Amino acid sequence: MRNPRRQVYGRTKVNEGRGHLMRTRLLAVAVLALVSVGTLVAPAGAKTPTRGCPTAFIGPLTIKEVLKAFPPPPNLPDPESAIAAFDSNGDGTVCVLPLPNGPINVIDNVSNA
Repeated sequence: MRNPRRQVYGRTKVNEGRGHLMRTRLLAVAVLALVSVGTLVAPAGAKTPTRGCPTAFIGPLTIKEVLKAFPPPPNLPDPESAIAAFDSNGDGTVCVLPLPNGPINVIDNVSNA
């Protein structure tokens, strides 16, 4: 007796199902490839970070403004150099977070986000 799955031209319905499955997988791979190319291109068009401070921080302030608003302890030998050491981008401004009991937290004013 003949196999009921076979057609006249030698192709089986099982093989046709595999072809449909292969086309579906190929389409899925092509869509994923296009999406991944789109995500790789997007960061290239991203803007450079704007100079600003996180919400908890005050600023951007110049080094002189920091020293005026938050006077350093009298035994600190070179307060300007101490603050300038945090200015990574060299634009002369930093962000300040006042901490309890007087000390301050100083960071540069360029976000990495």
